[in-house]
Amino acid sequence: MLALAPDAVVLATGAEPAPTDVEGAAADRVLSVEEAVAAPGRVGGTVVLVDEDGHYRGCGVAEHLARRGRDVRLVTRLASTAADLPAMNLGPQLARLAELRVRVLPQRRVVRLDGSTVVVQPVAGGPEEPYVGVDTVVVAGRRAARDGLAAALAAAAPDLPLVAAGDCVAPRTALQAIAEGRRAGLTV
Repeated sequence: MLALAPDAVVLATGAEPAPTDVEGAAADRVLSVEEAVAAPGRVGGTVVLVDEDGHYRGCGVAEHLARRGRDVRLVTRLASTAADLPAMNLGPQLARLAELRVRVLPQRRVVRLDGSTVVVQPVAGGPEEPYVGVDTVVVAGRRAARDGLAAALAAAAPDLPLVAAGDCVAPRTALQAIAEGRRAGLTV
């Protein structure tokens, strides 16, 4: 990129799924929502989708998988899946999940995986709930900023104006990234 001799760089490298911290998580059975959509052949028939996002990623992929014949349980620590959706979208989203028989388990967390058993527990404490016969765990989890290129560019060309925008600064919603991208464009 530096060979192009830019006057400034707007960096928007996005974010990537952060590693999961579920005890017993095996790489071949635990997928990010991005991996589940990109490689549907890796997703088995019975799925536990862990929604740590509270936005479209979790509930949208749960709907997507259910429409493709998967039996989906959606586990979330939040009071509801899609808790951060705009109010006008929440009701229809929950209705679609109910129509597709996606079982939503709110205020729950996955405590461990044991073979094909996913063990869930209420976030406020209480007895563990084992779900047996789970083929795949899909995680709409935390994301980490892809900020390595920013550090490398700053080190290689310290005088080059560099403006970062979007999820490479901090993972957020598209609306926030669009606003930040506009500000970056006006800056350069």
